[in-house]
Amino acid sequence: MITTTDKLRRMLDECGIEYEQGYIEGIAEYTHFTKWKTQTYNKCTFYEIEDGHPPYYTRMFIETPTAAQAIDATVGRDTCHDVGDARIFHCSECGFGLEDVYLSDEAYFFDDDGKDIDPWPPFCPNCGRRVVES
Repeated sequence: MITTTDKLRRMLDECGIEYEQGYIEGIAEYTHFTKWKTQTYNKCTFYEIEDGHPPYYTRMFIETPTAAQAIDATVGRDTCHDVGDARIFHCSECGFGLEDVYLSDEAYFFDDDGKDIDPWPPFCPNCGRRVVES
């Protein structure tokens, strides 16, 4: 299985960015970490916590991010939209679909005035792109 850590390290290698890697035992089963510096010398640390049940939890920290990095981390650059081929959501970019999920209270999809929350979800749970209306 290719993990998020594997993908990140491959992308850093492709960009020629040097990084430090390792793992910490004792937090869940393992916590893999990857540390590097951006072109503006910001220190970044990415953690992937293996708890025995994929998908694993991930966390990323940027010390003193630039304004552009903060915006990218918050709203992202890439977008997608719901193509409607799944019961709840189907990503136009990565193809991930939420169709086998049945919530006990689907009123969650409505705001306080009973109007649909659109778009939902705000980010694709698989690729992380911001969901926009098509």
